Amino acid sequence: MIYIIKIKIKFLMRYLLEFFHYYFFYKKINFPWKNYNFIIATKSGVFLANTDGNIKILNGQYYGITRNKSRWIIFQSLPLLKKGRLVSIDDNGNIETLLKDLSHGCHQIDCKDNYLYVTDTYNNSIIKIDSLNMNIVGRYYPIGPNYGDRSLSNYGHINSIFFNDDHIYILCHNETMKTSKRSEVLKCDGNLNVLQRVEFQAGNAHNVVLYKGDLVICDSKGKRLVTEDGSTQFKFENFTRGLSITDKYIVVGESEYAKREERHAKGGWINIFDLKWNLLSRQRISGMVQEIRSIHESDRCMSGE
Repeated sequence: MIYIIKIKIKFLMRYLLEFFHYYFFYKKINFPWKNYNFIIATKSGVFLANTDGNIKILNGQYYGITRNKSRWIIFQSLPLLKKGRLVSIDDNGNIETLLKDLSHGCHQIDCKDNYLYVTDTYNNSIIKIDSLNMNIVGRYYPIGPNYGDRSLSNYGHINSIFFNDDHIYILCHNETMKTSKRSEVLKCDGNLNVLQRVEFQAGNAHNVVLYKGDLVICDSKGKRLVTEDGSTQFKFENFTRGLSITDKYIVVGESEYAKREERHAKGGWINIFDLKWNLLSRQRISGMVQEIRSIHESDRCMSGE
């Protein structure tokens, strides 16, 4: 009985925290971005990090991060309220809610030509948003519509998007642990019509990027970074998710894995390497790592403004 009461109290506290975040969100925070190299989203908050350590700047549960018009745009998930939204942080620490009433299951976001692209993961879709007025101007279903029914055969758990020239690359996680289907990368045209499906020797994957001519993803189930031909770039100890590549660093996130209902209590690590895979820093971080972006240097995993 005492155990059940404790569980209910913890749930209530989480619910109240989400309620507070949704209706009484921050207006301004201390944002010492000049002193750090990376901005990171986890299931515990938003962090700044460098090779010396990391600090939390926001509480809550976050995923996608991108840069647009001198501001960071971040997706916040409120799963107990079943709500999601986009918020922004400018360089002075001012915070604004940009768009509400998204699915709480959205994952990576990216920006291209003043449009935001949001992976609406639970609904099998990509949402296109005009970043100037934050109006939704398109919804795309590259592998067919699915409105939250994971039991359907076409559910792909789309979670990552990357632009390169005239093509858009979409990552289908494919819930490998449940379905036994390997993860895939979809090569699409500018209207997100699928031109090619590439199956990877990977499962429950995240973070697609084209790097040095090769498609690279986080093989999360396999705990590694892997290329299209199956070559392992680096083997880790835990579930891999979150990737940033610059002309100086490769940064990969690791997380303790758990059942969905237990993930809010798990933590992770960030691994900062040089380009020869020499480990410069391995840091514990609060919350499962969701996304990593470079602050000062061009991030090859982020398509840009």
